[in-house]
Amino acid sequence: MHDNVVKFVIWICKRFDRKKVQAISDKLLEILNDPNSEIQLKDTFKQHHRPSAGFNTLDGAITLTTLFVTHYNFLRPHMELKYKVPVHLHELDGCNTIQEEWLKILSLAA
Repeated sequence: MHDNVVKFVIWICKRFDRKKVQAISDKLLEILNDPNSEIQLKDTFKQHHRPSAGFNTLDGAITLTTLFVTHYNFLRPHMELKYKVPVHLHELDGCNTIQEEWLKILSLAA
């Protein structure tokens, strides 16, 4: 982590003059010291928002995993694939919205 911080500081210093770097630093300190800041820092969010109780049943876990895998593989465009989905379903070609795609996939699964 220290290495990334050093790289980030060097990146900032190469792009901004001393006055702008000082303004950025001052703003960061202001945010860090303000407990009512609108900006939620990564660790503060985790501290104040605990996950819910989890899955009540194995079926709940399987359902969520199945929905995630379906979304990831059949509906979500991937930048590495030039914004195409990994698995193209011809049945979804006429769908114009994500809602229509979900309805079609659910009807295919039923």
